[in-house]
Amino acid sequence: MTNSTDPYTEPCDFEGYLQFKDGGTYTDFDKCANQTSGGTWKLDGNILTVATNAFPISVQVKIIKLTKTELIMEVLGDTTTHKKI
Repeated sequence: MTNSTDPYTEPCDFEGYLQFKDGGTYTDFDKCANQTSGGTWKLDGNILTVATNAFPISVQVKIIKLTKTELIMEVLGDTTTHKKI
């Protein structure tokens, strides 16, 4: 993640990663907690539904922009920009 409109983010929040894998699973590395977790994902149009293994409630994310190098998404009113690494 390169930026966020969420005022509660910390500098280490920008050092983690999300990896969406074929087959509908993902990995999330939280640099602040130095912890890796994961879950499942499903894409329907520009709506990405994500469910973490640790918290079984799904969250819907609106994809604003998706290119070969960038993902901009909105969840719960917070817009984040992610760069492909």
